[in-house]
Amino acid sequence: MAVQLKKFLRSVGAPTFTWADPKGILSQVQTLTIGSAAGSAQTALRLLSVSSQAKKVSTSLDQMLKTAEQLHTNFSSVSSASGKTLAAAGEMQRLSMDGRDLSRRTSESSAELRIQMQATVEHIEKLVQGISSIIRVSETIEAIARKTTLLSFNATIEAARAGDQGRGFAVVAGEVRSLAQHTEARTSEIKTILDELAVELTPAREALQKSRELVASTGNDVRSVEEALERIAVLAIDTDRNMNSVATVLNELSDSIDSVFDNLKTATASAESIAKDAKALVKANYAVSQMVEECFVQYAKVDLDSTFHRNLRAGRELARLAKGVFEDAINRGLCTLEDVLACEYREIKGADIQSLSRLFDVSRVPAKGFDPPKYATRYDAVCDVEIRRVMDLIKASEPSILYATVLDLNLYMPIHHTECSLDWTGNPDSDMSGNRMKRFFDGKWSSPEATRFGIGPKAKDVPDRASRQQFVQAGCDLLEHPDSADKFIVRVMVRDASEIVVSLSVPLHVKGQRYGVVSVGWAAA
Repeated sequence: MAVQLKKFLRSVGAPTFTWADPKGILSQVQTLTIGSAAGSAQTALRLLSVSSQAKKVSTSLDQMLKTAEQLHTNFSSVSSASGKTLAAAGEMQRLSMDGRDLSRRTSESSAELRIQMQATVEHIEKLVQGISSIIRVSETIEAIARKTTLLSFNATIEAARAGDQGRGFAVVAGEVRSLAQHTEARTSEIKTILDELAVELTPAREALQKSRELVASTGNDVRSVEEALERIAVLAIDTDRNMNSVATVLNELSDSIDSVFDNLKTATASAESIAKDAKALVKANYAVSQMVEECFVQYAKVDLDSTFHRNLRAGRELARLAKGVFEDAINRGLCTLEDVLACEYREIKGADIQSLSRLFDVSRVPAKGFDPPKYATRYDAVCDVEIRRVMDLIKASEPSILYATVLDLNLYMPIHHTECSLDWTGNPDSDMSGNRMKRFFDGKWSSPEATRFGIGPKAKDVPDRASRQQFVQAGCDLLEHPDSADKFIVRVMVRDASEIVVSLSVPLHVKGQRYGVVSVGWAAA
């Protein structure tokens, strides 16, 4: 075994030690373990990145696959529609041709009708003119008849004066007068009839004139329709030709979409496979992490006064001091044990924001609250200042310590170090690092496993943010045992996406009940 250990140390470049210096060997092995854990953490980070990217790629590909599927469906619909449009274009072409022919025949009929109407109007005009002439002749005849009547009357008077010699002439004059009166009467009747006929013919003549104008207008409209149908026929021919081209292109695109669809299916399957492989590697890396934890458990048995051993002592001391702070507040009646253990949180916003003015300047905090949110509990207001004091004390006791904090089972931190409790600026980047108190640290690089270790396997079934009752119902062991103070867990993690940190957690009990942990972190060598 010793030979194998020496070979291992030489293979990793460690200096040669003699068995007279076992602490030196263990210290070197511890350093190598931390280095191995750091490499494991970096690998985990990369695997997380790969898994995350693979998941994003898989999600994107899945979305693209759905889009391609929808596109394929749409192209099928468009292709079907283009086929129908092509048929409709052909039908439109046929109908426009028929309409053009019908319009041409209508135009010809309209022209013929216009000629006939013109002829009819001319005949009516001649008829009206003839009637006017007859009326004028009748008026002349009537005038002659009146004069003849007058002359015959005068002749009768003269015949009477002549006596018997004029009696025969008087008879003739009487007959002439009678005939003239009859002629006048008939001429008057004819004139009346012709006047009535002229009156009747006038609307007919006007109607015929309007009809002629309408026929002319209709002819113009028919010619316009004919020209429009001619253009439609040309457009129908162009549409038919273009739709043929569109149909050809759509068929080609449909084939391309089918190919893309198949390729996306393959790519999605590959991305899912990569994600599964990455998960498997993360799982294997976690197994390495568990081995590293077991190594630290063994190192703790031999105090080498290394950074690990000093920080383990610091963590246990912080657990003792924090326990004292909580129990002192309970004993003084400032809060109850149930308050401390309840795991109940209330987001700090609105009027509650002023409650933190005792810790830092809150004048720049908007009424909607903090980002990320801060939470209050039933106990933090009576314990947080004293907890911060002991946290700062432990951090100052060992130069290598980056943080020495108190967290409950849900990764809630009621207070942070003084340098992480700065005034609120309203700048997200500054406030994220400068004011870390009273929020949950359940982000990408943290896990409740670090605060729930030692309470049994059922802890993994409890939600990340759970009430005390949920832990109890899950069957978690929340009692303090004689060996509880000896328990700890070590994680080598990546903090703030780049800094590799060794994080050591020690269980924290209050009045014999599990509260959470104290966490001590230092930079990996």
